[in-house]
Amino acid sequence: MFQQKLSTSVYGIISYTFVRSEFDDKNGALVASSWDNVHIINITAGKKLKRYWEISGKFRLLGGAPYTPYDVELSSQKEIWDVTQSGIKDWDLLNTERIGVSHGLDIRVDKKWYFSKWASNLYLDIQNI
Repeated sequence: MFQQKLSTSVYGIISYTFVRSEFDDKNGALVASSWDNVHIINITAGKKLKRYWEISGKFRLLGGAPYTPYDVELSSQKEIWDVTQSGIKDWDLLNTERIGVSHGLDIRVDKKWYFSKWASNLYLDIQNI
């Protein structure tokens, strides 16, 4: 993690996480867990404006999380579909596939008011813009 106050009104934070999360499957082999993204990067920056206004943003980049694919042959059988109304996972391939890299951008605008014995903060936060 790197944090820097660039001036009295501008700041930034960059963090990187390397993740390996595994567990033993039914055969005793290590398998990636559902939150094994491998790489996570977060970049946050903000600017404090006059009259207690502040604008900030956050960008995040996540490596592909593992998932278990469907057993297409089994799932496509009419008798099974009629009962389950969904696909059947291929548990022999537990978490062997990965979704693509994902990213998101959030922005936030804050307005603060200070009083003698209390303060108030009103904000608008838009996530995954």
